[in-house]
Amino acid sequence: MKSKCSRQIIRTSIDSKFINLFFVALIAGTVITSCQKKKETTISKNSNATLNETHSAISPYFTIPNALDTLKKTNLTYSIEQLDNTNGLSNSSINTIFQDSENLIWIGTWDGLNRYDGHNFKIFSPELNNENSLSNQVVLKIHEDSKRDIWVLTMHGLNRYDKRSNLTSDFLY
Repeated sequence: MKSKCSRQIIRTSIDSKFINLFFVALIAGTVITSCQKKKETTISKNSNATLNETHSAISPYFTIPNALDTLKKTNLTYSIEQLDNTNGLSNSSINTIFQDSENLIWIGTWDGLNRYDGHNFKIFSPELNNENSLSNQVVLKIHEDSKRDIWVLTMHGLNRYDKRSNLTSDFLY
């Protein structure tokens, strides 16, 4: 019997978007600085300027405070959604929540692994005589490796889900 209680999931994409935007601004500033440095270096060779003079001419183009001011002006929004078994979650008793590199939300419950894309759930459950399914329905922990495979710890072992091939392999213990 599925529980009627619900949990709230806070989508924290604002943090990752803020950090990503900050690094994009930092890299863009570095590229601009690099171009300016080459230009200034060429000028300094012709005008006998020193390296310190060249560097001081570059610093007004990009600084950390300027990048932070730009980020503050960006309107980032986030949403709070209440997700439970009435929305498609396999079970409202949640053991673990994980957000992967593609911003998919993975939710481990007492009745399977749930993948939420912001609109719909896909439920992964153990299936009898199917070696490409989870080893157990109780999901304890979720992690993603550098190959973007999802690792799922259940009560009966470790499972690897390959998002590219849509196949699950298990490592029982």
